[in-house]
Amino acid sequence: MAAIQSYVLSRCASAVFELLWPMAVNDPDNCKLLRYINLPSQWTTRSGSGFDTFLIEGYQYPIPRLPQ
Repeated sequence: MAAIQSYVLSRCASAVFELLWPMAVNDPDNCKLLRYINLPSQWTTRSGSGFDTFLIEGYQYPIPRLPQ
């Protein structure tokens, strides 16, 4: 990841990096192995990740229907 970020920054110094985190495949309760593989421990802190933002996508989670 660092090599990609370095390359991009050499071409566009104002670039920012965002990690898009789809909870549907990385849910810590239901997908422990995928979460372990997809989120290296160094990425759990801003200083270690190199990302400017961490966006969690949760569109796949249905909202329970209210009783009628």
